[in-house]
Amino acid sequence: MPTSTHERKAPKVRVSRPPERSIFRCKARFTLRRIFGKVESTLYMKGAYEMNAKKYLKELGLALLAYTLVLTGSNGWLNGDATLASPWRDLIALSPMLPGAVMVWVILRQLRRLDELQQRVQFEALALAFAGTAFISFSYGFLEGLGYPRLSMFVVWPLMATLWMLGLVLAARRYK
Repeated sequence: MPTSTHERKAPKVRVSRPPERSIFRCKARFTLRRIFGKVESTLYMKGAYEMNAKKYLKELGLALLAYTLVLTGSNGWLNGDATLASPWRDLIALSPMLPGAVMVWVILRQLRRLDELQQRVQFEALALAFAGTAFISFSYGFLEGLGYPRLSMFVVWPLMATLWMLGLVLAARRYK
């Protein structure tokens, strides 16, 4: 028995904490939003993500506009002047690749801005596009040896872009 007031035990104070379940729900909700590309947070994430997306679309749009203008100008110049010497004609024909290189740079910058999950989804989609395009183009190359018509190299990019979109759908479904 306690003999003085100093020896008495203080009553235990119970601290109420939110159940663990509610913390898990918040994390799960945040993760699902990240999977769907809607990165949201109460602090800064949403604004940063939207700002990066707008910046990317602006940069890519300007590069596409420059590509369209240079392509139209080079085609008009090449069709209008048949007496142009060979090295100049080749340079003019390749001039649309300058804005094309800017588009590649813009896309790579955007891929670096993505978070780890979005980068993984893009990586898997690009891997499918690369391997699928190689498989299909080699298969058709063997068929050309049997007499099938030769296809232009301009067929390769739409094929790769289609497989990239298919890869994005499959990878996004995988991480749902």
